[in-house]
Amino acid sequence: MTIESVKAGSAAVQWPTWVADSIQMGLVVVDLDGKVCLFNRWMVESSGLTFAQVQGKNLFGIFPELSEGRVGGALNACLHSGLPAVLSNSLNPTPFPLYSDAQQRAQGVRRQQSVRIMRAPKQDGTPLQVLIEIADVASAVRRERMLKEQALELKKLSAFDALTGLANRRSLDDVLGREFRRAARGNLPIAIVMVDIDLFKPFNDTYGHPAGDRCLMEVAKAMQGLVNRPGDMVARYGGEEFIVVLPETDLDGAVAVARELRLGVQALQIAHSISRHGGVLTISQGVAASVPTLSDTFESLIAQADVALYAAKRAGRNRVAALRGGAEVDAEIVPLAEPQ
Repeated sequence: MTIESVKAGSAAVQWPTWVADSIQMGLVVVDLDGKVCLFNRWMVESSGLTFAQVQGKNLFGIFPELSEGRVGGALNACLHSGLPAVLSNSLNPTPFPLYSDAQQRAQGVRRQQSVRIMRAPKQDGTPLQVLIEIADVASAVRRERMLKEQALELKKLSAFDALTGLANRRSLDDVLGREFRRAARGNLPIAIVMVDIDLFKPFNDTYGHPAGDRCLMEVAKAMQGLVNRPGDMVARYGGEEFIVVLPETDLDGAVAVARELRLGVQALQIAHSISRHGGVLTISQGVAASVPTLSDTFESLIAQADVALYAAKRAGRNRVAALRGGAEVDAEIVPLAEPQ
């Protein structure tokens, strides 16, 4: 048994029914007038139309929306110029009203499609015809979406610290480097605050590592909540150390932020029996700022903040020290008493 094409004179292209119907994609053949010569079983099941309903009818009459879309343009180009076309799913996701089942049809959820249009091989005495292939690419679309989601998740994992959710060292280097160069080009100030949890090793030894992890998460959350200006960043630098990046901020502005951080962490009231500051967990901070030149590096700013941090620890911890020069002796210990 065969499905006959529309005849041109006495010649006709014969399409074996079982071949067309066994293929798990849509096959439509039209003649030069756009009339349907072949409409396989996949198309019948997906469109809800029988072959008798479409045979010999113009494709654009059956699916009027195609005439205004890319399928219509590609089909006309192929009919008149012989140019083949492949319509990608990303630009033309559902050109034909085709559905995987009755429920999807009722909900108006079309099959995800990839369409290929080409002239059928011409034999002596046979009319010119065009073959349209419609493949269901839903599984490929789902796979691509899953891969994109996985790539985004991997990117997130590569940029954020798994324990605290803060930016990690890699992300810190990227952002600080970019902001440092921007400051140099624009003659703008940039500041960083280096934060260290006071006596964290004894805390771990006393309360255990799970408590230490909870402590890191609580401190990170508190600091993130206090540093919320667009462009600012709180990052985990390593272990119990953090760095706060403050673009377009001078030293006095950064010191003000550091004061808020110190008070915010102390207000958590995390018990620390070894602490000399009310028996609660505290932090020490070193602040440095500069208006960099193009020859400067952000590593030098980190080194200055590290010097200031060491000065804050030597002064008794639970302190903010601001480096106004290049040596520890230049570090200014910010008074614990906050200005009124």
